[in-house]
Amino acid sequence: MTPDYTLVIHGGAGEEMMLNTKVVEVIEFALHTALTLGAQVLQQGGSSLDAVQRSVEALEDCFLFNA
Repeated sequence: MTPDYTLVIHGGAGEEMMLNTKVVEVIEFALHTALTLGAQVLQQGGSSLDAVQRSVEALEDCFLFNA
């Protein structure tokens, strides 16, 4: 079953070519985690505002991002 919503985040701009493969993998994992946490809010019937807030909080809590 596909969800009836779209949740989009942006990890910021940067020099990806300057990052090694392991760092990029960690960044992608952190972004995926932020999206998953927001999606869980929606799947449990939460509001879109609560879902966005949860995703942003995940980015704020991650040292990789300056959210």
